[in-house]
Formats: sequence, structure tokens, C-alpha cells
Amino acid sequence: MASGVKVRINGEIAEPLKNEEDFLIIDRKWKNGDWIEIEMPMELYSECMPDNPDRIAILYGPLVLAAQLGLTAPDPVTGVPVLLTNNKHIADWIKADLLPLQFRINGVGKPFDPVLKPFFNTYNEYYSVYFDYFTPESWAARQKEYEAGKRRQEEIEKSTIDNFRIGEMQPERDHNLVASERSYVDEALGRTGREARAGNYFAFTMKVQPGVPNTLLMTYIGDDKNRKFDILADGILLATVDWKGGESNKFYDLEYPLPDLLISGKSFITIRIEANHGTTAGRIFGCRTIRK
Repeated sequence: MASGVKVRINGEIAEPLKNEEDFLIIDRKWKNGDWIEIEMPMELYSECMPDNPDRIAILYGPLVLAAQLGLTAPDPVTGVPVLLTNNKHIADWIKADLLPLQFRINGVGKPFDPVLKPFFNTYNEYYSVYFDYFTPESWAARQKEYEAGKRRQEEIEKSTIDNFRIGEMQPERDHNLVASERSYVDEALGRTGREARAGNYFAFTMKVQPGVPNTLLMTYIGDDKNRKFDILADGILLATVDWKGGESNKFYDLEYPLPDLLISGKSFITIRIEANHGTTAGRIFGCRTIRK
């Protein structure tokens, strides 16, 4: 039988057929009380992404396993564990945990060894179902990236004039958000964002500080690909964004200087995101005005 699956009917081995879609077919006259048992081989194994052999999902038999990351949003760099090993035979370093269908990565998770449990049984907490392999050299680079990102975030916080958490109800009210019918809120990595489908828009107000250089900072995500849209400030075209995407599960901050004449004498400006190039605009996961 395919993949070692065994089927018994009323305690006796059956020989089902397999169709073109890999379903097992049992064709017989059934009686009330017939009893079917299905025995599946349950072994740990991995499956890599089609475009990246160093990014894997971990399965136990037919069950996808998810790393448990806790009740608070993990840091996107150090809060999601990676695999620091040259040994890709996962059964060597994944061990059964105390509870049924629960496992633990042992000694190769960085920066920590997570508990794994079935994805279907993961809820009300953060998780990851994909794991990246790293060499010691690439892991050191990842740590440097994290430290640089923290320093950059501290600089942004100190220079922020206004911070709009797009996709959250009260911040959208506070920033006077208006949107056309096909503008939607979505979530990724614990952050909410908003997009507008082709031919649609959304707009909101942002505080500015005349007398000093002001810059608009927009946050995108690498998972979104090939999105072209316009950013307008008080009705003036500020930028046409041609976002090709980037690394999955990674946010990117792009800056757009605000001309002095545009903000002179103003406390607020209206930012409008227009999807007028035949593609989706956004997702945008945050917007700030900052001093430069």
C-alpha cells in the first residue's frame, strides 16, 4: 500500500485502490456496524519550499508542526527561531516532549529551542511553521542585522512627529481615515496593515512640523510583490511606489521627503494612497512623519 498506510475492515486487512488524486478507494457492500481502521506511518520529516531549499516545514506523518512563540508578538529577527546546523536529518535533533504529539528542537534552535505541536492545535498564541537553516557565519550576520535594526528603531522613535498604526480601529479614527469600498485590513507578523484594490484608495491625516525637514515613512512587507501605486500629500503627487517585494516575513521602511512648501504653515496634511496603476496599493503596515 502507498506510503505504508494500512486499512482494516472489521479487523481484516483490506486492499483499497488509489485513484489519480491519491485518494484510497474501497468499493464494497457496506453493512451497519462495519468498522474501518486506518493506520498511518508517523515519522518526523521535513519539506522545503519550492524556491528555497534552506527553508523547511516540519511534519509528523500528515501533521504540520508549529513552533510555539508565546502570547506576545515576537521580535521578527530574534523572536522567531532558526536552525543553526549542517545536519538536515531532523530526527537527530527533534525529540518527543512530555505531552502526546508534542516535540522539542534540541540544541540547534537559535536563539532558543522551541516546542513544536500540531498546527491544527495552535490557537490564541504566536507561532511559526517555517524554519530557516543558517551557518555560523550567516547567523552572526543576522545578529548584526538585529542590532542595526534596534539602533535604527531608536532613532526613528526619537525623531517621530506622528505615528499612525494603520489597521487599528482607534488610530484610524484619530487619523480621520476614509476609504473606498475595496480597501481592506489584513494582519502579518502581529501587525495590522491596509491595502486598496485596483481602482480604490484610502486616505488619512498626519501631523507635520513646519520649520524643520519632514519625511513620510511608510512600512511595507516583503511578502507583497509587484504592487504599484501613488502616494499623494494634500492632493500633490509625492511618489509613485513600484514595490517589487523583498524577503518573506520582513518589514521594510521607505522614506519620502515632504517639500517645505507643502507643509509650510500647516499642522496636518492628508495622505492619500491610490491604486490607479491596475494593481493593489499596499499593504501598508504603518505610517510616520519624522524629523530628518
